[in-house]
Amino acid sequence: KISEYLFEKVSSNYTIHADFCPAVSGDIDGSGAADLGDAISVLRILADIKLENQTIFVCTDLNGDGRIGIEEVLYILQKVAGLREFDAIMGLRILAGIEAGDPEILKAADINGDGQIGIEEVIYFIQKMSGIRE
Repeated sequence: KISEYLFEKVSSNYTIHADFCPAVSGDIDGSGAADLGDAISVLRILADIKLENQTIFVCTDLNGDGRIGIEEVLYILQKVAGLREFDAIMGLRILAGIEAGDPEILKAADINGDGQIGIEEVIYFIQKMSGIRE
């Protein structure tokens, strides 16, 4: 569980200083709130893009599988950005290169007109759907 810590072995005397704050589901950057920036960070992680801040907080792993994945980004997009499940899933499908079913949506998401949908275009698309600008 997130709030439990287990020390199996202490080989020397150590002083450990730790600040504990309440965990917020979906909060990747430790700001104390899950927001669109956290959703964008998860999308970047899924796309294997290096984050500026490499610290990922344990409360990001919502389903406890030890990974940051689709379930976490869907949660953040739905609960924080206010997207409907359909819109959040469509953004992820576009990112994954899966046919979304509507060529007009794919055309609208291809901001730079190169015929491919990149992570930055998906982020823009999601921000546009949610009405939030980061």
